[in-house]
Amino acid sequence: MRAGSGSRLVLAFVLACLLAVPVAVSGCTSQPGTYTVKPGDTLARIATEHRTTVSALVELNKTKYPSLLSNPSLIEVGWELRVPGWGPVPSLELPKARPGKAEAAPTAQAATLDVAAAERWVFALVNEERKKAGLAPLAWNDTMAKVARERSEDMIRRGYFSHQDPVTGEYLGWTLLLKQGLPAASEAIFRGWLPVMPDRIVERWMNSPGHRAILLQNPAREGGVGYASGEWSGIYTLLVMR
Repeated sequence: MRAGSGSRLVLAFVLACLLAVPVAVSGCTSQPGTYTVKPGDTLARIATEHRTTVSALVELNKTKYPSLLSNPSLIEVGWELRVPGWGPVPSLELPKARPGKAEAAPTAQAATLDVAAAERWVFALVNEERKKAGLAPLAWNDTMAKVARERSEDMIRRGYFSHQDPVTGEYLGWTLLLKQGLPAASEAIFRGWLPVMPDRIVERWMNSPGHRAILLQNPAREGGVGYASGEWSGIYTLLVMR
């Protein structure tokens, strides 16, 4: 074997795992282990330590701890959580897609993700950042969340990543909100390789001056988060209304 060929084979295997494993399902993973919740733990911290996502932990533990579905931020010391065994998984922002290069629809495995729980978790993390900044939390708005999910689904389906329609140039979030009888809202979007870790999403937004300004709008009253995924990437859309 020529020098370097072994490392190329390892890299090829790792990339195959990253591209093939959707959120919250098995794939290039070892058998799940267990983790005992300690004082000061959060589900986001546990997910980061075990190279997984909050959504994946919710999916693995929802039968034993059903309260995770409605409030992933509330865990108790002593809980025995099942944790997956995959290795480090980077959360990378993808380059801008070209119109017409749509991803295939999510696989049957990807559909096992509890989308609503993932959306709520991102929203909870946004409110945590607002609390740190001394701002009032946003109230969840079901209609805004529905519009946000439609935005994410449209970007996956038509293969673009933008606040504007790739054909007409209109701001689709505003158009969809107006159809629901709501005023225009600020929009933040994020796209990453699967699995997309909610804490990384909010971290990236907070490190971007423009997105940070959206998350920390003051005054701001309501918001919603919508998620959609294709074969290899997921898109989150956040809408914030004054």
